[in-house]
Amino acid sequence: PSKPAPAEEGGEKESGEEGMEVDKPADEPVKTVAQDSAIDKKKEQVASILNGEVPITLKSQFLIRKSSSDMLVLKNCKDSSRNAVCHTATVIANSFMHAGTTNNVF
Repeated sequence: PSKPAPAEEGGEKESGEEGMEVDKPADEPVKTVAQDSAIDKKKEQVASILNGEVPITLKSQFLIRKSSSDMLVLKNCKDSSRNAVCHTATVIANSFMHAGTTNNVF
């Protein structure tokens, strides 16, 4: 039985299958803690996009920003309506003004 050759300076030896020693490449890049945290942060961002958190937030912000309902007009119509027909018209106007938005205050 022959003895295994001593490890060279360029790489480390590790045990493989059946007790055989295998060389590991010596030119593997060393990752720092900052690189690991940056990679983890990117993984979290990708996961939040794939989970739907980011698109839902962006869509809500867009709908709120693009809402063109005039609450003062609705408030004046609501206060001045004395009969059922006018009240119903005000409620329908409110629903049309807030259609497609996330605002449901009346």
